[in-house]
Amino acid sequence: MESGVGLFGTLEVAQRQYDTACEVKDYLKVRPNAAVVNLGFDLNDEKRADKIDAGEGAIFYATGVFYYFKTKDVKALFCRLAERFPGAVLVFDACNRRGAKMMTKTWLKEAGISNVGAFFSLEDVTTLKSWSSDFKNVSAKSYMRGYRDIYKDVSFLHKLMIHFCDRLVKMIIVKIEFKG
Repeated sequence: MESGVGLFGTLEVAQRQYDTACEVKDYLKVRPNAAVVNLGFDLNDEKRADKIDAGEGAIFYATGVFYYFKTKDVKALFCRLAERFPGAVLVFDACNRRGAKMMTKTWLKEAGISNVGAFFSLEDVTTLKSWSSDFKNVSAKSYMRGYRDIYKDVSFLHKLMIHFCDRLVKMIIVKIEFKG
């Protein structure tokens, strides 16, 4: 039987996927023929990246990906996407420095991953706006309560953990709309 903490980890991953799916569905309501690109899978080589047709718009999403990259590399990618795909949207999850450190000490260690550290973190989502003049809007929501508030449906332990995620590690889904 899985522990309450382990079960919460599963719930957290499912919630994060649900939240990004909400953003993709909302984008496709307005642009039904847009390209949908999973950055954790679809851009793993230059040839695939060059084949993306964003003529009808594009939404890029990533879950659990950027933590493994240095902030300067994440910034370079975001700026390049904004330049190459005007009018597109980027959706991803993030947490603050405390959350990234905790992930390195807990989840990565438990998963047996030792050759990587968590680098990218976000203290304040408004700092992203300064990364590029091609960013039109930057917004964020809690990914445990921002899209579908599950608070009333979980145990007391999980309520405490949701509170911890929202207040102390700032687990969020970020949306950047590129100028177009």
